[in-house]
Amino acid sequence: MFLFFPTSADRTVYGMPWFTVGTVAICFLSWVASFYIDVWGPLGFVPGDDLGITVVLYAYAHGGLVHLLGNMVFLWCMGVNLETRWGTPTYAAVYLVGAAVSGLAYGSLHAGSTIPLVGASGAIAALMGAFLVSLFKTRIKFWYLIWYLFGVSTGTFKVPAYVVLPLWFLSDLLGAYVEARGAGGGVAYSAHVGGFMFGFIVAAALKLSGYEAKLVESTGADVHDDPSQWTALAADTDRVPRRFGPAVEVVPQVAAGPDVGSTVPGDSVPPAGAPPRCSSCKLVNMPGATSCRRCGAAL
Repeated sequence: MFLFFPTSADRTVYGMPWFTVGTVAICFLSWVASFYIDVWGPLGFVPGDDLGITVVLYAYAHGGLVHLLGNMVFLWCMGVNLETRWGTPTYAAVYLVGAAVSGLAYGSLHAGSTIPLVGASGAIAALMGAFLVSLFKTRIKFWYLIWYLFGVSTGTFKVPAYVVLPLWFLSDLLGAYVEARGAGGGVAYSAHVGGFMFGFIVAAALKLSGYEAKLVESTGADVHDDPSQWTALAADTDRVPRRFGPAVEVVPQVAAGPDVGSTVPGDSVPPAGAPPRCSSCKLVNMPGATSCRRCGAAL
């Protein structure tokens, strides 16, 4: 037997991904609540019913612990990276609309069905499609387990997003074809395909329009994702990072001022070749820059 699932991505994550954390918490709470009350009734999306809020709420109910854990692992891996890169409002909109689109994709193949659809996998597929566009070179770390006849082997491996995510999509596309022929095996592959395509298209539109560049600058991800800017980031009091996860020490290179030129005692003066700081907005820019990328002032 061979088992594997993603655990993280090769990317430094700063800030707290509140929407992702809240979504995971709500999904676990709804699963616990299912032992005491009917959850599938009010939350499950039934294609044969009138379209309502359940086209989104179904993503917060799951069919069992294995179903829940599998989805939450993928949500955590994709979600924390996209939310801290795009910011919570844009990320939350993509997730929630992605849930609705994936539900409608499922409903298009199962019109009139009275079986409720539950699970966050369609919304997560939207995140995977967006991840492929926004962070396509990022390597995703997987944990694996191989169960031999006389033993077990475990370990990790890393695969670039542009390799593993298209393969995942193709496997679901094949599953959706089988599902359309009436043999889906209980898995809503059509929801996965619809969600993935939605996330891919939205992320591509954000990137091509230049809006994603504004988002990642507002969150600081443009600096956090570029190791060459970490020293400048640490020296910039306007954009001090708050890391979510293991810490990496970043030490700004500054020199005491009393013995440098005619500076006032106590001033800090960057050494020769240090990243230039804008005198207007105080942003630390990349070494060699001639104008501030925030306000455009000459350096």
